[in-house]
Amino acid sequence: MKTEWDIESAIATYNVEGWGEGYFTVNSSGNVEARPLKDDGGSIDLLEVVNEARARNLSFPLLIRFQDLLRHRVESINRAFHAAISEFGYQNQYRGVFPIKVNQLREVVEEIVDAGESGDLPQDEAGATAIAYACVRQGSVSLSDLKRQIERDCVARALAETHGNITKAAALLGMKRPRLSQLVKQYGLTAVSTDGSQS
Repeated sequence: MKTEWDIESAIATYNVEGWGEGYFTVNSSGNVEARPLKDDGGSIDLLEVVNEARARNLSFPLLIRFQDLLRHRVESINRAFHAAISEFGYQNQYRGVFPIKVNQLREVVEEIVDAGESGDLPQDEAGATAIAYACVRQGSVSLSDLKRQIERDCVARALAETHGNITKAAALLGMKRPRLSQLVKQYGLTAVSTDGSQS
């Protein structure tokens, strides 16, 4: 029975290959290593980053962001969808939705916009993100108002696609029916219940 602790044991015990997906691993020194571009780029020893931050007297905890990793993920997701669309002859378009409520940091939004401008994202998607961000940045609309506007539009589109059927619309949007009913009332929209009554 194996009793010595080694790199393979660390990777297996903490399921690094599972959650790291090639972006993170344990290097020969036993430290967590980031590979923002997987095998197509360099690697970063996170302990070295922490030690350098400590040497600079930076306060902890630290937020370490890998911009290349973000771009690589966006590119990978879009390539996967475009390949599937081509393979199966899908007649519509794929439009990824950036969850602003998850990350509102300027650097993150700009990285996604830049990916679109360089051709890694569909131009209509990148353009919509760029316009939305520009409006928030210029102060013509607040981020909270923009979220509500997008939410209302998504609910309205789902209701239109399902001919007002609130149960089907909820399933389409991936939310529970009571929550969608609240949004329908909140935004003054019209939906049809399973018994045929309007709400």
